[in-house]
Order: sequence, then structure tokens, then C-alpha cells
Amino acid sequence: MDKKIHQLWFIPENKEERDQILQKVRQYLSEKKLFPPLSLKELESQTNIFLSQTSLPEAYKNWIIVLINNELWRDTISSIPYRRRIFFLPQCMRANQCKGEFDEMGLLCAECGHCVMGEIQAKAEELGYAVLIAEGTTFVTSFLTKGKCDAVIGVSCLETLQRAFPYMVSQATPGIAIPLYKDGCKDTKADIDWVWDALYLKKSQEKEAISLDKIQKELNSWFLLDGLINLLGRPSREAEKIALAWLSKSGKRWRPLLSIAVFHTLSYKKEYPTFLKKIAIAVECFHKASLIHDDIEDEEEYRYEEIALHKQYGIPIALNVGDYLIGLGYKLLSSCGLEPEKILRMFQVASQSHLALCLGQGEELSWRKKNLPLPVLEVISIFQEKTAPAFSVALILGALAANAGENICQVLEKYSESLGIAYQIQDDIHDFVQEKKHLSLYRPSLFLSIAWEKASEESKSLLLSPESWSENEEKIQEILGNKEIEKMAKNLKEEYIEKAYQSLCSLENIELKQLLYRVLGKIIMN
Repeated sequence: MDKKIHQLWFIPENKEERDQILQKVRQYLSEKKLFPPLSLKELESQTNIFLSQTSLPEAYKNWIIVLINNELWRDTISSIPYRRRIFFLPQCMRANQCKGEFDEMGLLCAECGHCVMGEIQAKAEELGYAVLIAEGTTFVTSFLTKGKCDAVIGVSCLETLQRAFPYMVSQATPGIAIPLYKDGCKDTKADIDWVWDALYLKKSQEKEAISLDKIQKELNSWFLLDGLINLLGRPSREAEKIALAWLSKSGKRWRPLLSIAVFHTLSYKKEYPTFLKKIAIAVECFHKASLIHDDIEDEEEYRYEEIALHKQYGIPIALNVGDYLIGLGYKLLSSCGLEPEKILRMFQVASQSHLALCLGQGEELSWRKKNLPLPVLEVISIFQEKTAPAFSVALILGALAANAGENICQVLEKYSESLGIAYQIQDDIHDFVQEKKHLSLYRPSLFLSIAWEKASEESKSLLLSPESWSENEEKIQEILGNKEIEKMAKNLKEEYIEKAYQSLCSLENIELKQLLYRVLGKIIMN
């Protein structure tokens, strides 16, 4: 183990000392107003404060991080049904005389009685847990990313915890980890009393986490052409027919998904009332309209791997369809059936979002005349104005439908700013690194801006002449292929993901905070 890591990862072997420190952690948290999930930076900050107040050695730091995270999740985990939890044990805890066999999922315990694992597994399975005796993070991350569990309890060494923690954060999965106080992959030991305590956590009132996959499946059915006709009526005119056909195009539908998920989280309801359907479809109308206009302004030829709408029907018809969808969105909001004052507030939010998006696009269109790469901060500003409003309107409309107060709406707006920027940076990374798309001087690109800021005068001259890029392709690729550019882009993405986490610090609704962490994991980090 790395010496530096080891210095910050020390667990007392004396049980009495471990229990005393755990009680100090619980006392510390009882005096704080902290609501999970917490990012790693937040956990580190709280741990540093705790260590300074208790005068405990710095070597306990990483262990204390785990204890604080465990305690913050205890109450949430206790309300999750056993059948929705997964329990992990490490193979290294087995006895030398172990008679178990291995398969592709790990160790099949024979319950031979040579170690305590057989007893623990039997009781956990009796309660309803899914139990795995395996090493590493492969199985943990698979269960998390596929939504196969709502909570994780496990015994683990430092190395596994370090690898698994980013996935736990990105999925906002409640978890309790019982670190091995004696590791080394042989004759390892854990505090069995702590294991039993975590295993039996239970409240009489149970809750199941909202499934984004289930919402997505339901949502997709609304956007089938027949589903849209059932809700909106059969189109009789050409503009209506084209608009509904465009609205039914697949896409990712993140924004209506967010509206529904926030509503369900804040209202504790799982049904899909008509007003919610109308709000979700309105949100997608606004988004689909912006895509039509964007494709015209950016001279894109394809959308959803098909010919773009303006290429199919011409620019005048495409513009008209985009305008129609904006009008349809406002009509759906006005007729959704909620109280007039609530509809008025939704109109305010939607119109403000629409204005912000247009101003952001206006900045981009004005910049194109200058024929110069934008500074990085200006690209980030355009990302914020163009992308964040669509996330903001989706989240806030869902919250207003669930009677959320202005304090929650303000948090959602701030969160959307960082979410939108991180989303757009991720899109840039995907286009340039994975899809190998060519950059253009006529569209704001983080990669081009970073390359420009790092380039020599000779390289800048080349970058300013896109008409000669094909003649100097090797040199252009050398300039843009600098690994430092990709690294800086990824660092910026991580910075805005962390800012999104930080924007949620004041949020006291654990379920909503958990959802918004998961949104980051689903939309950006995966």
C-alpha cells in the first residue's frame, strides 16, 4: 500500500477505542445540520473539522471519512426494504480451512463453520438481502449502475472503498462500509458487532427509491405518435402533423424525465396525473423547438442520425414548426389544470428560460462575425446561457407542480447552471475525443478555446484559417491532439460537477438531494 495513503488510513485494532471514536462521530453529527449525500470534498472538510476538535491523529482521516458517511446514511438505509439492499463480504475474510467453491460471481459459502461469514450470509439472506462474497469493485459498480439495489452494506479494505466511492457518489446510493481494521488479503478482520448493527437497520415505514428507468419507460410511451394524439388530439393541418412527428423523435428526453422525477420525489406520489403529463410534454416541446432553430443557425445537416428538419422541409417550414412547438408548450401549461397562480409562476419560469436561451444563442451568433476563437471563460458563459435554462425549467416546473417553495426553486436554478455547463463540456469531450468530429471556428468549442490559449503564434495563424485546415490536417491534429487539452477539459468538467454538488449543500430534503446527485451520475458521469 502507498505510504502516503497508509499514513491517513489507520484503524485502531482495539474495539473499545473504535467504539469510543464512533460515539464521538455521532455526537459531532448530532450538533451539525448535514444531509446526505455529501461529495468527497464535503466529507473531507467535515473530517478535518472533526479531527481538529477531537485532537485525534491525522492517520485516522480516511477512516473517519467512512464513519461520517456511514452515519449520515443510517437513517435513510433503515427505511429501505431489505430486499432492495445488497450486502458484500470480502473473500479474504474466509478461514484457511474454507470449504467454499468459486464461480463467476465470487465465493459460494459452504457454511462450514470455520469462519463467521457463513452465519452472516445465512442471516442476511433470511432477511432478504442479496449477498455476494467477492473481491474488488466490479460487482458493486455493476449493481449500482444497473439500478439493482437501493442501498449497499459491505465489509471492505481501503483500496476497494477508494475505487467504489465515486460510483456510490454518482449514483447517490446510500451505503455503510465496515472497513477491515486488519487487512492485507490474508487473515483479515472486521468489527463483527458493527456488521450485525448495519445488517439489522430497519424502520417500520419503508420507502423505495424512485426508479429513473421506470419513469423513462413510462415517459417514452407518451411520446409515441398514438400517445401524443391521445393527449393532444389528432392533427389536421400540415404544421401540426410535422410538429407531432418531430416531437415523437426519440432523443434522450432528459428534461421531461427530470420534471417527473422531481415531482415524484417532492410529492411522494408515483402516479402520472394528466397535469404532469402536460407539463412534461411542454418541457419537451420547448426543447425540441430549440433544436430545430439551433440546427438552422448552426447549419447542421443531421439530427438523431436522420436528416435535420430544415433539410427535409426547408428553412421556412422548419422555423414555423419550431414556433408552433413553443406555442404548444405554453398552451399545455395553461391548460394543465393546476391553480391559476401556479400556472402563472410556471409561465414566468418558462419565459425567463426562453429569454436566457435566446440571449445565449445571440452571443454565439454575434461572436461568429469576429472569426476568432473565444476565451475559455466566454465559452463557459455561452454554455451556461444556452444549456442551463432547459434543465432549470424542467426541474423547477416539476417542483412547482409538487408545491415546492421558492427556496427549493432557487437551489434548482443554481444547480442547473453547473449541470448545464458540465453537460456541454461532456458533449464537447464526446464529440472531439470519442466521435473524432472536426472542430469549427463557427461554433464555440472548449477544445478549440483551450488550444488557442496554449498555441504558439504560428499555430494561432493556422487555427484562424479553417479554409486551410484540410491542407494542414496533420499540423492541426497535432495542435488539437495535445493530451493536455483533453485533460484540462476533463478537469473543468469535474470542477462544475463539484460546483453542482456544492449548490445542494443547503438542501434539507434528502430524497431530492439524492435524486439530483443521481441525475449528475446518469446524465454526465456515466
